[in-house]
Amino acid sequence: MLLITSCVSHPPEWDNLEAVPEPPAERMEPAVQERLHSQRQKVMALREAGEGDGLALAYGTLGRMYHAYDLPTAAGAAYRNARRLDPDNLDWPYSLGVLYALEGDIERALEEYAAVLARQPQDLPTLLRTARLHLQRGAVEQAIPLLEGILDIDPNHAAARFSLGQAKLAQGDAASAVALFEAALALQPQATRIHYALAQAYRNLGDLPRAEAALAANGPGEVAFPDPRLDAVAAMAVSTGSYLKQGGLALVDGRFEAAVAAYRKAVELSPESAAAHQSLGTALFRQGDLEGAVNHLEKATQLQPDNAIAHYNLGKTQEARGAMERAESHLRQAVRLDPQLEDARLGLAALLAQSGRLDEALEQYAQVLAPEPNHTAARTGRAQALLTAGRSAEALADLRAVVATTPTDGTAHLNLGMALSRTGQSREAVVALREAVRLDPSLAEAHFYLAGLAGQARRFPEAIEHYGTVVTLEPGNGAARLGEATARILSGDYSGARRRLEAGLEALPPGSSGALALTNSLARLLATCPEAAVRDGARAVALANANFAAQRSVEHAQTLAMALAEAGRFAEAIQLQEALLAQAQEARNAPLAQRLQEDLAAYRDGKPSRAPWSP
Repeated sequence: MLLITSCVSHPPEWDNLEAVPEPPAERMEPAVQERLHSQRQKVMALREAGEGDGLALAYGTLGRMYHAYDLPTAAGAAYRNARRLDPDNLDWPYSLGVLYALEGDIERALEEYAAVLARQPQDLPTLLRTARLHLQRGAVEQAIPLLEGILDIDPNHAAARFSLGQAKLAQGDAASAVALFEAALALQPQATRIHYALAQAYRNLGDLPRAEAALAANGPGEVAFPDPRLDAVAAMAVSTGSYLKQGGLALVDGRFEAAVAAYRKAVELSPESAAAHQSLGTALFRQGDLEGAVNHLEKATQLQPDNAIAHYNLGKTQEARGAMERAESHLRQAVRLDPQLEDARLGLAALLAQSGRLDEALEQYAQVLAPEPNHTAARTGRAQALLTAGRSAEALADLRAVVATTPTDGTAHLNLGMALSRTGQSREAVVALREAVRLDPSLAEAHFYLAGLAGQARRFPEAIEHYGTVVTLEPGNGAARLGEATARILSGDYSGARRRLEAGLEALPPGSSGALALTNSLARLLATCPEAAVRDGARAVALANANFAAQRSVEHAQTLAMALAEAGRFAEAIQLQEALLAQAQEARNAPLAQRLQEDLAAYRDGKPSRAPWSP
């Protein structure tokens, strides 16, 4: 073992410096070996020269490097030397505290944190880490004042709220814990591990449905908090493994840009690493860069042809690009390489069903269900394929079985409700969909289906309420905005419909399909509304003209004719309507031809269209 020592004369305070062990280099990447060797040489040069200036920082930097590469023994020795040489720099006791805590030495960690707090009583990372150690050893009464102190300084400190919720839960105050956990989640929705603690709190309150829902939402996302000292440690890690680790943590937290940046560094450092290319491709996919994702995932499969997960990720990316043949090829390869990779088999099954190869899709679902008959995703996917094949009784049996297995899962009830609606069983569909929104009020699709069913039953206030909920949950949902306006028109609330259509046009991107549909409906309303106060022929013409220029469809042309008639431009309306009628008759579209004929007769009599709207 090599030690950093010196036999030349030196200041007296150097007598208590520790020898810093040099860990074995066999398992280190060359870049890591080079960085550590260079920093050790720098420390030795400063000692050999007897120069005290900069030696403390050199030791501290060496400690951070060892810390970053998970070498705690060497890191601890280097940190302790830095602290002895520069006792005023609180970075070193703080970093030592983190190391001791990781090694399970709580008392020594608390001593180091206490040294920091003696000088900086409001240092939030140190207060939080101290409180967490007290919680870890069961000293809840000592943790709570520290956490409350953090929240006095920063009320939006999510990590402090989470830890205080844990303390309250340990004291038996589950109601306070729920409030604190919910507040922490609102501040950091990506911190999915909070859901597990929330499930415990709900269970203690006896609210089992919410407990199960929270447990289902549990994930690996940690509760983050600003920690500049540890950020300095992380910055020292220059290795493929460390960059992959950084990228993975960022990806879990939903920080896609940070994940991509870390993975790019891993690729630059190890361009022949399949893991680095696979990770970068996955992050780029999550970020929405499909072309970049394909490039790196293809590289990963070239470097490691037997990597089933890389083929699966590449298949899903190609599917998102619309390259279905390539997607199928890679999904099949993933299944061949790892027959137990359920995600790949389910993805292949869904792709086959989408392309109309239902028998092949059902065979893939059967492969998943053979060892696990109650597999929720497989039974749900099989049900969709069976519905498409016209085998509705079997499909509904599958979906009812999923509901029976997961009765508190709102999505299971949603899937059943949608299938019942598709098969014409409206009453049963409403029951299932209402249960879905009771269990999970955020299920926009369930509200959308309920709105549609209510509209068909002419329960327009109920339809308006559900469409409004969808718009609140998904402001960019043009179909829901159009549905709400249509329900208002059919219920006679013309001015309300006009306001909602105008609000929708402000919310949606100009020129989008949703904006075109809303513009068409607004133009028709302004041209045909029974209430004179709502009509505006000139504006209707302007809107209809713009829509027809953007998309020369029969529907837009029909609306333009209505607007021209309302504006008193009957000759133009008649000419356009006659051309539309000829097209409808040539296409043998009798219902459209009849409607066009009725309006044409009105225009010839010098009357605008006042035909009622239909759902």
